[in-house]
Amino acid sequence: MLFLNNAINQGVLTPLGIAESAEAGKSILFMIETNPGPGFGILIAYLLFGPKALRPTVPGAMIIHFLGGIHEIYFPYVLMKPRLILAAIAGGASGVGTASILNAGLVSTPSPGSIFAYLAVTPRGGYFSVLAAIVVATGVSFAVASALLGFGRGEKDAPLERPEDAGTPAQRVPSPRSGAAPAERPAEPASPRGDRRSLPAPHPASSVPTSASSSSPATPEWAAASCWPASCASGSRRTT
Repeated sequence: MLFLNNAINQGVLTPLGIAESAEAGKSILFMIETNPGPGFGILIAYLLFGPKALRPTVPGAMIIHFLGGIHEIYFPYVLMKPRLILAAIAGGASGVGTASILNAGLVSTPSPGSIFAYLAVTPRGGYFSVLAAIVVATGVSFAVASALLGFGRGEKDAPLERPEDAGTPAQRVPSPRSGAAPAERPAEPASPRGDRRSLPAPHPASSVPTSASSSSPATPEWAAASCWPASCASGSRRTT
């Protein structure tokens, strides 16, 4: 899980397996790290019971892992849920146990550890035992990983959050397909003086020009006086 599989296989298991294979014609040490069964079972469990956001990525990882032999592809899936290490341990132990019981072994290390490389280095008459070790490891790791993932019960109860559902409840934007009414915006903070909000002071009447004042002609001087022109000479004032 810490990407030290190649260092352990190429640095420790392969030299020991070569020495054993030179004497017996095959060695089970070549099958300890290179068995694709444990990782393949975990990926199947992810495909059926894993988080819905990750399920579309699993088929490609399964092809790369099982057919391509790149086992590091399933390590991030285990590291996202560290408890799945137990599934990898159970699958690897069951695969080695099955190979030991059936006296399985390979003539050389399969590199990369794909199913095709496995079949290429399998001795004659040993295909059943080698394939049985892979199948048992896959089944055990799948069963343990499925139980650790809760058989998808948690994923059914908690649907995947969509991008438009992110944020606070007041800031969420409904999906155009959902047909739901838009959520209300949060209320603005109240004014310090209460519910009334201060309005800007009105402009002075003298500073606001009106259409009447701008369009009407200038008032003559005799009209502004308090008496009519004919009566002002006699001293009488205008009455209204």
